[in-house]
Amino acid sequence: MKAMIFAAGLGTRLKPLTDTLPKALVPLAGKTLLQWQIERLKAAGITDIVVNVHHFPDMIINYLRENNNFGCRISVSDERDMLLETGGGLRKAKPLLLEVGSRESGNSNEPILICNVDILSNIDIPTLLNAYNPDEMGVVVVSERDTQRYLLFDEENRLCGWTNIATGEIRPASLASSPNSLIASSPKVALLTGSTTTKQRQPIHEQLLSGEINLLIGTHALIEDSVQFANLGLCIIDEQHRFGVAQRAKLWNKNTRPPHILVMTATPIPRTLAMTVYGDLQVSIIDELPPGRKPVQTLHYVNTRRTSINQFIEQQINLGRQVYVVYPLIKENEKMELQDLQNGYHQLCQTFPDYRISMVHGQMRAKDKDEQMHRFASGETQILVATTVIEVGVNVPNASVMIIENAERFGLSQLHQLRGRVGRGAEQSYCILLTKVEMSKDTRKRMDIMVATNDGFRIAEADLQLRGPGDLEGTQQSGLPFELHIASLTTDGQLLDLARKAAMEILDADPLLEDMQNRIYKQRLDYLRIAAGNWGEIS
Repeated sequence: MKAMIFAAGLGTRLKPLTDTLPKALVPLAGKTLLQWQIERLKAAGITDIVVNVHHFPDMIINYLRENNNFGCRISVSDERDMLLETGGGLRKAKPLLLEVGSRESGNSNEPILICNVDILSNIDIPTLLNAYNPDEMGVVVVSERDTQRYLLFDEENRLCGWTNIATGEIRPASLASSPNSLIASSPKVALLTGSTTTKQRQPIHEQLLSGEINLLIGTHALIEDSVQFANLGLCIIDEQHRFGVAQRAKLWNKNTRPPHILVMTATPIPRTLAMTVYGDLQVSIIDELPPGRKPVQTLHYVNTRRTSINQFIEQQINLGRQVYVVYPLIKENEKMELQDLQNGYHQLCQTFPDYRISMVHGQMRAKDKDEQMHRFASGETQILVATTVIEVGVNVPNASVMIIENAERFGLSQLHQLRGRVGRGAEQSYCILLTKVEMSKDTRKRMDIMVATNDGFRIAEADLQLRGPGDLEGTQQSGLPFELHIASLTTDGQLLDLARKAAMEILDADPLLEDMQNRIYKQRLDYLRIAAGNWGEIS
């Protein structure tokens, strides 16, 4: 049998005594609270104990050392960096508890007796242990006292949740089937974004560290250093192309053991696509549209065709459809001869006086953006004038036309993402790319690719060919940081596949690269490991 004494709390109920010492060392009838608890456990035959510490931790550690652990085998779970709740404290102490069980009887799955250092009772511990059933999660001992929050038990006297009688809140405990599991089968989910207030963030941060929150959904706010996890096991990065390599690497470092990573995107960054070619990433491709949807028809027009485009807009709206118009700039810029959103909005209002028009851009307040998007999504407005803020996360099935002004200013990935805002209903949808009459060779290629295919991977391959693979050992996501003297990533896939297979054969025959002919490979790998940041592992 093993036990854990929770002694890490601040002892606010014992102030002012705990202003200068931890609650575990508060004296009572000639002994400290910690001594009382240890001696009661020892009298019941429990001598393998874990004690967690936070408030004045060194005082507790020295006290145990000076008293030779009271003749017990005591391990300390140090929480001085962050005070954890019950669940988080158990998680942090798990290696110590497993070690204790294995040391005592060879069985690391022995039950654990948990007690608070500042709660003394007359409970008969041997009787309590006899009440424990290995097939159950555990046994809970509670006292009759006035409180706002009460535990709930079912007909078989098993814990099934708690209720707050002041607020009326009821929280079910829906425990997992495994008796050794500490995680509820219904995970607790939280949302964290840039607009989450400091007051809202504090409990989220605490519950993440304690392990109470099982699933966190959010934006780039999840990358912040202040967001720490008890044991991060899986990261799913949607719209991967919106994150830099260094940003994704931060998620890797939120656990001592890097979590599993799943990245999703309709348009892989050239660097990511290069990693798939080299075999550094496992790839799954969804190449079918949802049932009932039609491929988006993409058209390329020069801006001198604006009259016919306006006629097409009017035709689609009269059919009951809605239209997006995307601009590269919010305001007019004298240095760039580009269409801007503000002038475009006024022109559309003049051209279509009978239609209602919404406007959305990144400089608007979140409340105003939400209001304008709601008007468009509900069908109250027929045209939405926007910047690239609608590139992701917008779903209006009735919108069937996407017009992109100055399309030459957008990359292939952005164009494909913007095109993805239409084609979400059963009707035929259209994406119209408007450019200047005079275009560069690369611009012409980009427009031709967009018109030719809706396949995100084909577009990504073309993007890779146009912009270069980036730096697989660095953070550069496109370009040419090095020159391949033998192969081309875009045209020599077969040669690269042969090279990959040859590398795998070498590792299968000599996993540690100890053979003389393989030492040059080992030297290179050792160099990469000590290099500042092994970016080659970040997808």
